[in-house]
Amino acid sequence: MKKLLKWLIAVSLLFVVISLPYKALAVTEQAIRDAADWDVNQRKTYSQYGMCLAYVADFWQNLGYNRISSYSAYTFMNSIGYNANWNIPFGALVFFDGYGTYNGESQRVGHVGIYLGDNTFVSALGWDIVYRDITSDYWSGVYFGWQWYPGVTIEPTKCELDSNLGEDFYAVILNDACWKPISQAENSTRIFLKTENGSSRQIWRFQRQEDGTYVISSCYDGKVLEMTNGTREVCTQITAHDSYWGGAYQRWHLIPYGDGYIFLSDHFTSDGDGWAMDNYAAHSDDGNIIQINRRNNSTAQIWAVYRGDDVQLKGPILTVTPGTSLTPTRFEWTKSYGASKYNIRVFKDQLYSESDYSQWDVSSGFEMVLPAGDYIAYVDAVNYFKYKGSDIDVAFTVEEAYRVAYDAAGGTGEPEIQIKKQGISLKLSEIIPLYPDHTFMGWAAVPDGEVVYQPGDSYVKDENITLYAVWKPDRIDPDFILPDDLKTIEDEAFAGCAFQYAYLPEGTEAIGSKAFADCSNLAFIHIPESCTSIAKDAFAGVTGLTIFGQEGSCAEFYAGKYGFMFAAK
Repeated sequence: MKKLLKWLIAVSLLFVVISLPYKALAVTEQAIRDAADWDVNQRKTYSQYGMCLAYVADFWQNLGYNRISSYSAYTFMNSIGYNANWNIPFGALVFFDGYGTYNGESQRVGHVGIYLGDNTFVSALGWDIVYRDITSDYWSGVYFGWQWYPGVTIEPTKCELDSNLGEDFYAVILNDACWKPISQAENSTRIFLKTENGSSRQIWRFQRQEDGTYVISSCYDGKVLEMTNGTREVCTQITAHDSYWGGAYQRWHLIPYGDGYIFLSDHFTSDGDGWAMDNYAAHSDDGNIIQINRRNNSTAQIWAVYRGDDVQLKGPILTVTPGTSLTPTRFEWTKSYGASKYNIRVFKDQLYSESDYSQWDVSSGFEMVLPAGDYIAYVDAVNYFKYKGSDIDVAFTVEEAYRVAYDAAGGTGEPEIQIKKQGISLKLSEIIPLYPDHTFMGWAAVPDGEVVYQPGDSYVKDENITLYAVWKPDRIDPDFILPDDLKTIEDEAFAGCAFQYAYLPEGTEAIGSKAFADCSNLAFIHIPESCTSIAKDAFAGVTGLTIFGQEGSCAEFYAGKYGFMFAAK
């Protein structure tokens, strides 16, 4: 098929006529469509086989233009020049590469057609006059560029809709070539193409002026769409100016054209057909620049102004996950089209009370710790020009809570803090801390106190508490050993001594008053089963003492009565 196309293109040659001065007149887009439609559906064939250029000249002559004279489509293209891009305006000639035999020689003769928009052109190939898709693999591969037929001026198709779209409204601006919106760049004034994302950088406020033009402002920061400094140079990027100052640079005519509008700058409207907002080369890539260009009515210059309900700022739907007075409450909400930021409004007891916990410019998923109580909240979606609060306020309750902390008391690996809600039993952590050469006995409510809780027990009190690990040494070497023949330890015998572990041998029978008083380092003492008398103040001033002895002994009874730890051997 491709070989046949190349052969047919190869014979798309010239026809010779007397060259007349080019006639300049305007023709409507609809007249061009009608002429092409008649040729394809009524005429169907062209009498001069392979004469694509002759057909083009015949086409324009029928619309009132002068005929052209040239050797071939290729030589004609080079004689008038061409634009080597895909920003093809409606009605332009489109040129393609191609070789063939002419006058017995292989020559580059090319092919030419007339572009009708929507990636379609009409041309005579062989005998047939047909529509073709310029984006097909073959034609896009041999495409050279485009140029106007000499003298042609095309009038835009008149639209019955008035360009007065409203006095003040918000809309997305989408290019007809790729259906992507224009967007304001972050941290700059640049305007470029970007996939729709619902941000305020893609929402524009249209404000109609007395002369019928529009000032178009970004909903992100209020900056105004501008023909940058009034520069009339192709590829000058359109920008967003800091503020509207009323100049023609910042006013735009919305000219109905096809299915959309030409955004024609009010600056130098008398310069030819004027200067229009243009998607550079009709590219669809994110980041493609939006430029100023001479008006050519191509799809790169046709823009849809979409202002449906789905692109208007709406109040987000708020979801609240209440925390406690010690844990954060979480706020999540739906995204609102065109919002720049969100403000979470939180009030205790009732809306707009003095107990205001509102936060500004936060993201969905925001968390904060609130005092216990009843609350009501909503979210504002905000952009530069307006804000919209949630349609439904959310009421919630933050419950009072209490902190249960753990202290390993010299060990390591104590459990994390637990939070207990008011009136609800809390299961204590089952994690057991570690202490080398010690056995964990349980948790005390005070330092060096007795065991009152075991891991996994229930804690029911509505109050903060720190639990302290209670340890039993696995092996302790005494640093003070009394003689084996000692029967009685006299009053104040060792008061104020610095030893840590005292060992009383079997056979010791009695411990006198204040015998170990004020021994500040004393942590352990072994009292044998033979000891049957211990003065109540024998350990006056001693804290944190653990007594080792036999179960059921006087030592165990004494420890329990006077608040000392007891460890059975």
